[in-house]
Amino acid sequence: MVIEHTVNPERRAEAQPHTSHADEIAVVSWNVHVGGGDVISLIEQLRDGRWSDGRPITHFVLLLQEVVRTGSSVPALIGSDPPVPGRIGPSPPNGARMDVTDLAERFGLSLFYAPSMRNGRGGTDGNEDRGNAILATLPLSDLLVIELPFERQRRVAVGATIHIAPGHELRLCSVHLDNRVTHRRLYVFAPPGRTRQTKGLLDALPDDGPLILGGDFNTWLGRMEGTLDQLRRAFPETPPGGGATFGGARLDHIFFRLPAGWRAESRVLDHSFGSDHRPVLGLLRPAALDPRGTRH
Repeated sequence: MVIEHTVNPERRAEAQPHTSHADEIAVVSWNVHVGGGDVISLIEQLRDGRWSDGRPITHFVLLLQEVVRTGSSVPALIGSDPPVPGRIGPSPPNGARMDVTDLAERFGLSLFYAPSMRNGRGGTDGNEDRGNAILATLPLSDLLVIELPFERQRRVAVGATIHIAPGHELRLCSVHLDNRVTHRRLYVFAPPGRTRQTKGLLDALPDDGPLILGGDFNTWLGRMEGTLDQLRRAFPETPPGGGATFGGARLDHIFFRLPAGWRAESRVLDHSFGSDHRPVLGLLRPAALDPRGTRH
């Protein structure tokens, strides 16, 4: 079951002005380690301008992987012993491990979430699942769920569209590729498997038009990964600089195809906010705006 969630108008107006377009927008891709990342602090720092040279960010999109959903909305297990992935339950630095729907409600954000798998068998905290999500200060439309070719675990990408300015639409996608494949395959660390999943993803996404793809690509082998070659060809406007590192490998990336007249820059934040991955931040603005947000 997927969740499309838009907060009530009173709550949205209270939490954040929700205009229909943006002169500058931040796009963050981040693996939040099944609720272990302090998304609340990240959002507060975005709004305070901590990661944009002091300019407060009004509009942003979060492309999140390994978010968690808890409670009665997660279906109960059927049967006595179905195999399910083990539970991952780290505690964020602020101690508030937050359901993704509660997170959207707290900040007045649009939400699109699709679970990839259960998060354990359930317990005192209730049933849980985990997957990918898109949260945004702007309305989400044209929602899309993409089931990737199966390797070791079920993987589901999510896509949506926002309107960033009159006449300008931007497609967004959040994805998490397998980190390894079943022992029955020759390549345990899965470069061919990730290549297959990437091809399936690209086949399901539009091959032209503005699109930002963010995710944990699990590209452990760097230049040996066919995945990165595929994505660089498909997203030729991606700024240089690479992605976030995990154990010395660059796993987390944002790839760009930009609207006409827009430009982008990206960076890896130097804070993990309690996750085992660091966020990757992209800043998009019309080319007519200089880096300080002033028109010229």
